[in-house]
Amino acid sequence: MRKHIIIYAIQIIISIVLFNCGSAANNGDNYGDLLSSPQGLVLTPHEHAGGWGRHDCLICHPLQNIHIENHSTIPVDLNQIRDITVSQGEASCPACHGNNGSLGDLGCTSCHTLGIPGKILFYKKLE
Repeated sequence: MRKHIIIYAIQIIISIVLFNCGSAANNGDNYGDLLSSPQGLVLTPHEHAGGWGRHDCLICHPLQNIHIENHSTIPVDLNQIRDITVSQGEASCPACHGNNGSLGDLGCTSCHTLGIPGKILFYKKLE
């Protein structure tokens, strides 16, 4: 009986993986305009209940799915943001999104300005 359950679980996992592979375009994760939330880019337990307290961000938010499109109402330099996230990996997450309820040193001033949570320095220059 236990062997059948394990085989069934493996079949489900394989089906899910195959179903999710090969999509035509990667538009990235879309969590809406995070800047419009009460804490801006900084995550809160209410907004991030499923992952609150975790420090391993890339398990649920792989690099190939984040910062692909700008979902905010302000122009941002996605290329600069992607360069930082790709080069620094998970170490770059707390600087803009807070510590997600886990312990650690935050480099908030590297992204936040004017003392307003969620207002970032990666604005595109409008010419």
